[in-house]
Amino acid sequence: MPIKAELQRKAIHLLMALLLLVLYQSFSRPVIIGFFIALSVLAGLFEWLRIHSNPLALALQKKFSFLMRQEELASTGNRIHFVGATWVLWSLALLIILFPKNIVIACYIMFLIGDAMAAVIGKWIGRHFWPGSQKTVEGSLAFFVAGMMTMLLFPDTNFGIASLTVFFAAAAEIMDKPFNDNFRVPLLATTVYYIAGLLLL
Repeated sequence: MPIKAELQRKAIHLLMALLLLVLYQSFSRPVIIGFFIALSVLAGLFEWLRIHSNPLALALQKKFSFLMRQEELASTGNRIHFVGATWVLWSLALLIILFPKNIVIACYIMFLIGDAMAAVIGKWIGRHFWPGSQKTVEGSLAFFVAGMMTMLLFPDTNFGIASLTVFFAAAAEIMDKPFNDNFRVPLLATTVYYIAGLLLL
């Protein structure tokens, strides 16, 4: 993906982070759960319609095709690649059901900002690739630094638990599987944060 499109795609990540902060401050956990379940159902319906060549879904896909990766655009019934936004909504709905709201919001915003910085720095100055991966060491370092800075902005953040969480998140971002990184990374990060909090605090 060209750097301009990548920047636009990651700008949406930052807007999502801002939305999460607003939701966190303004609404209760049940309201947020209902909100993301509703959006997840709509995202799933869009994917089903898109894969089955529904004209309305294809028209919407064409409108935002400049933000989509090639494998997402080529998705069919035989070779399905859900768009990144769908994975974001599905993961948020699952996480907010499973974990306390404050942990989910902190870990997900950390992921969104860390992932955005990893992509930008990786494409801009990344030269050293991880073995068997298209991700760079420079991008992973950017993820870790940005992720730590983000986590420490939240009140009552434990430095050790935050470090462990961001480390595992940055490591998971390097991998291609299982699942999309918008699902895999925040799920691992939130689980690590929650378990570490139970064991160490």
